[in-house]
Amino acid sequence: MFTTRTIPNFLAATILPFLVLTSRGAAQTPPLLVGAVSGTLNQPIYHCGAVLVPAGQTLTIPAGTILKTGAGSSFVIAGALQVLGTAGNPVIFTSISDDSAGGDTNGNGPSTGSQGPWCTLDFASPTGPSLVQHAIIRHAGCGGGVPALHINSSTPIVIADCSITDNVGPGVNLGGVTTIMRRCSITNCAGVAINNASIMALPKLLNNTASGNAGGDIIRIT
Repeated sequence: MFTTRTIPNFLAATILPFLVLTSRGAAQTPPLLVGAVSGTLNQPIYHCGAVLVPAGQTLTIPAGTILKTGAGSSFVIAGALQVLGTAGNPVIFTSISDDSAGGDTNGNGPSTGSQGPWCTLDFASPTGPSLVQHAIIRHAGCGGGVPALHINSSTPIVIADCSITDNVGPGVNLGGVTTIMRRCSITNCAGVAINNASIMALPKLLNNTASGNAGGDIIRIT
């Protein structure tokens, strides 16, 4: 049974089973976001485990939010996701070891992070329209071969003005023919820029750029 409640200073959301939030404690330690979650985030920085947005639910991430995810974990979107970054205040998805985003929040000394510890932003089976705008997605790939952004859905999804960079697999896996992707940059990934795109999706890919991707600055058509 779902319960709705407001948790001061952490998350105004519908909390589903397995969501765990830690108290802030030390000033540099963000709350932990893990498990099934929906609603609107209201903290500037989160440490994340495996996150699921359940079917029929929506998670909204405001401009400026930093989500630092641990090794082997993904964001799985079975409902809908609204990422509302702005040009001057993007939303950042990165690894927990990336001190360039929000500082040394895990307290292990200076680090700029590296490609691949966390896995992916996964739109495999969303039930509602989603928007990801002005987001930076970096240091994903789950150790190798996993795209930073995985879309395999006929549900409308708009990806706009995003930077996908330093992934240890392809930048984007684009299986959904209804996805609109515009003004995004895909850089310095270990795979191709965009993988598994349908030829029917090409008219919806507008003004994107790619550079420095080891697998090629290309769209691989399947």
